[in-house]
Amino acid sequence: MQEFNEKLASFIGIVLGDGYIYSKNGGHEIVISSHSEDDVQFLKDYVDPLAQYLFNKIPKYLIDKKAKNIKLRIQSKDAVDLIINSGLKPGNKILNNTTIPKWIFKNKDFLRNCIRGIIDTDGSVFPKSTNKNTPQIEVSSRIPKLREDFRKGLMILGFKPSNWSKGSNTPNCGLYAKDQVFKYFNEITFNNPKHTKRFINISNLNS
Repeated sequence: MQEFNEKLASFIGIVLGDGYIYSKNGGHEIVISSHSEDDVQFLKDYVDPLAQYLFNKIPKYLIDKKAKNIKLRIQSKDAVDLIINSGLKPGNKILNNTTIPKWIFKNKDFLRNCIRGIIDTDGSVFPKSTNKNTPQIEVSSRIPKLREDFRKGLMILGFKPSNWSKGSNTPNCGLYAKDQVFKYFNEITFNNPKHTKRFINISNLNS
């Protein structure tokens, strides 16, 4: 039986954000995509060693020159089985209405790591339009159940996220109030250095 832990919860969050699980026709793989060159450090310095720890498997990298991104790929039936047994389904996350597994909600440390994984991969950090020195944190998602559970997870952890936006195929939800954003940075923070650097630069924490 799989032992649930914080590292697995973190990886689940990463898959929910920018991952894909394939298990079909004898092929078994997990792929984590980068949005840009800025995410490559996150893949190599955090996701790669995390995958090796969880699956005892060295990931490979795929360079997509057309999309100008890099994908981290774990080809392993055992790895795919572990993630499936942890509550995620292979295939299209939107069609599956994929969401945060129930076991993660039973432990706040698991939940923090999962939420961080989602924001590290599918989140953005940007300045407030009315105050360029106040950062904001936002996530976009087209998956109804994930939207519901992501917001619920933040509330369980003591945050006050916005409602999901309406009138868009990809709604947004975020932490926009200054106290909420800094609460996230201090209590959960980022594993993606792109977000950390942007947060610090916007808020002038180095000055």
